[in-house]
Amino acid sequence: MRSTLFYFIKIHSFTNKNNLFTLKMRVDLKIQNNTFVCFNIKRMKSEKSEIQLNIINKLKDLRQANNLSQAQICDIIDLNSVGQIGNIESPKYKHKYTLQQIYQLANHFNYPIEKIFLTDNELNKSTTEVIKSLILKLIEYEK
Repeated sequence: MRSTLFYFIKIHSFTNKNNLFTLKMRVDLKIQNNTFVCFNIKRMKSEKSEIQLNIINKLKDLRQANNLSQAQICDIIDLNSVGQIGNIESPKYKHKYTLQQIYQLANHFNYPIEKIFLTDNELNKSTTEVIKSLILKLIEYEK
């Protein structure tokens, strides 16, 4: 009997201090003697930068904490496609929120926009340093 090949993609998210990391893996499995056997594990590159993933994950956490669906987020930011939110929240695609959409969501959740972009350590600095850090993060997000 021929063994069957399966492709399984799993996303692992973990935190290290104030940073959220997402690791995407491809695990190739086959069936041998009615048992799954792993024969290849490969780390896959995300289509988003680390800062984009961090910001999108913060917004996803806010969405889930407020029990909002992706369709409700579409209404808030005037998007016509619910699938677009899924693409934004997935590391698999390059899609991301625009700065205007991030601003709209921060306002909707009554959440300080600087907390979306900056860590607690960055927020505890002087006003000048906070502004500088925020500008740098905005530039980095847009890359």
